[in-house]
This record gives sequence, C-alpha cells and structure tokens, in this order.
Amino acid sequence: MSTQIQQQLDEMFSPKNAGGMRVFLFAKIYEGLLREYFRHSGYQVLAGKPRIFWRRIPIPSDIRGDKHKRLVSRLKDLQANAVYCIPDGLFVKNDNYFVWEAKNWVQELYPSPFADRVWDFAWLLSRQIEYKGQSYDLSGFIISWWEREEGMDEALAELQEYVHPITVDLVITKEVLQECIAAQYDWYLDLVRDKQKNINQFFDILLGSSHRES
Repeated sequence: MSTQIQQQLDEMFSPKNAGGMRVFLFAKIYEGLLREYFRHSGYQVLAGKPRIFWRRIPIPSDIRGDKHKRLVSRLKDLQANAVYCIPDGLFVKNDNYFVWEAKNWVQELYPSPFADRVWDFAWLLSRQIEYKGQSYDLSGFIISWWEREEGMDEALAELQEYVHPITVDLVITKEVLQECIAAQYDWYLDLVRDKQKNINQFFDILLGSSHRES
C-alpha cells in the first residue's frame, strides 16, 4: 500500500486542514461510497433501510459481565422509551442477511472510542430485522468505522461472545479508501468525480465564475 496515500488519509481530517468541515462533507458521501464497495465485494445491497423494533428483541436470560450488563440495560431503556431504530443498510450474501451500521467518528475531532461506545449499541442484541413489511432472521452485523483504535479488537471479541451465533464484523473506512485509491476502481472514480463536479459547480457559483463564463 502506498505510504503517500496512507499519509494523506491520516491527515485528511486533521484540525490544521479544516478537519471539521471535511468530516461534514465526507458524511454526505461516504455511505453511498461504502454501499458501492460492499456491492463490489459480493454483497447484494438492498435499497433503502431496515428497521429493528426494540420490543421484539428478547432480553438475555444471563448477564455475563459489566459490558454485557450495560448493553442489556441500554436495550431495556429503549424498549421503555422508543419504538424502533433504523440501521444504515441491509445486505444479503449466500441467503444470509446482514445489518450494516456506518459510523465516521474521527477521534481527534469527536472523541468516542469504539471500545466504549459499542456497549450502547443495543441493536446488536437483535435477531430479526424488518424490511418492507417482511421479517428476516439475521446472520450478522457489519459496522463500518473510520480507523483502527486501541482496544477495538478486544471489545469486538468480547462482544462476539455475547451475541453468538450472530457475527459482528468491522470494516475500516480508511482502509477501504486506501484500497480504492490504490486500485483505481472504475466505479469508485466515477462516484468521486461526480461528487467533485457537483462541489466544484457550487464554488464556481460562489466565486461568480459560472456567471463570467456565460
């Protein structure tokens, strides 16, 4: 992998590079980009978003540790105060259904480490998903996260013990971008260039360039 690509991605959201503004911009495009990446990776990416109804999630009968207790406590709170949540996507592969949740929390700007926040994701206790009025049994969850963090692998392994046999997989967005930039996939280039064209037109209007050219 190119060291230059990695360095540029490492600095992309740095505060010295107006990282907050860039995060806001990236938030408008990264879900679409990742959807195309998952499609490229062999998943059927279903249109729209599914729902998880809180009261349909069974409360675990045995609590195995403080982290598990926190997850269950969060579920009980949501069952009492909310109806459902809407994850970011639903994928199918080999007749198995996977819920996708996308996060892009750049820790330097918005501290919210995976090893802590994952224990608030009560939807990880669900076993079914509703999509277009139909219920489907889940095989796993896919969480996309900006970059690898300290304690992430340990938290994921502990979580997997609590939700087994449901699987939980992490996809690191920064690594996806490294792959796409290095491989120069046609679908990736077309998507980014389309977004770039739109943004360039926006700034041309603010600069008066389009008016002068016409």
